[in-house]
This record gives sequence, C-alpha cells and structure tokens, in this order.
Amino acid sequence: MDEKFVLDPNKFAESVIRSQTVAGNNEEEIVKNKLKLYLTAYVIAGKFNKLENRAFYNKETHKEDYGKVLKNIKDLGIY
Repeated sequence: MDEKFVLDPNKFAESVIRSQTVAGNNEEEIVKNKLKLYLTAYVIAGKFNKLENRAFYNKETHKEDYGKVLKNIKDLGIY
C-alpha cells in the first residue's frame, strides 16, 4: 500500500464506545466502564498509528516484514 493510513484516536474511541454496550450496577459504574473503554480505544489507536508510521517509512519493513507488522498490531494490548 502506497498510502499511509492514520486513525484519528478521538473519532476511533468515540465510535468504539457508541458501538459497544457497557454493563454496570449503577450509572457511575457504567460511566466509568465507558470511560475505560474510550481510553483503551484511544491508546490502541495511537499505538496503531505508531506501527503504521514505522511500516510506511521503513520500506524494508513495508515490503519484507509486513507479516511482522500485522502480528504487532494483533499484539497491541492494554494491561
């Protein structure tokens, strides 16, 4: 792919929280869970953008190690 793909972390996180139902025992718990989901999605979008940036500008990685980049995207995690 010759075109760099960049996620807008804010828009991505907003779409994630809109598309997911979050459970909780009360309103405060639901809001906290939504916030946690939003922040997790925001951080993962940022990590994805860093990986994409490295892959896009490092032509060797882009051409020869694309599978490794895909593995790194799968391994994105929040602890």
